[in-house]
Order: sequence, then structure tokens, then C-alpha cells
Amino acid sequence: MISKMLALQKVSIQASKPVFQQTILRRFLKKEILQKYAQDEGTPVYLKGGFGDKALFMLTAALSVIGVTSGMYTLIGIAFKKK
Repeated sequence: MISKMLALQKVSIQASKPVFQQTILRRFLKKEILQKYAQDEGTPVYLKGGFGDKALFMLTAALSVIGVTSGMYTLIGIAFKKK
């Protein structure tokens, strides 16, 4: 009975080691990422992620301009209807 309990304990300890190592790796990566964003390089935080962030920012800006332009065109069209 005791040998079964010791074997179970050994298995549970071995199973928890990879999880512990992953936790340490996550913490290290989190600190590394936070240090990257904490540096004052003159770049806005929303663009520090690299090309992907820049592409998403430009896409959002372009869609916003298109939306505002479309809205203004619609309002002008409604205001100056042809009779």
C-alpha cells in the first residue's frame, strides 16, 4: 500500500515539473515583453509590436476615413436631393 502511494507521489511530481517549467518560461517572456514596451523610443505603444501592429493601425485608419467619407456623402446626398 505504501509503495503504491510513493509511486503515485513520484508520478505526480514528475507530471508537475513540465508545468512548473512552462510557468517559469511564461514569467520570463512576460517580463521581457514588458521591458520592451517600457523603453522610451518615441514610438507609440500601439505600434511597438512590429509590422503587424502597423498594418492593423493603417487598416483601421483607412477604414475610418472611408466610413467618415461615406457618411458625409450620404448626408450631403440627403440634404441636396434632386426634385
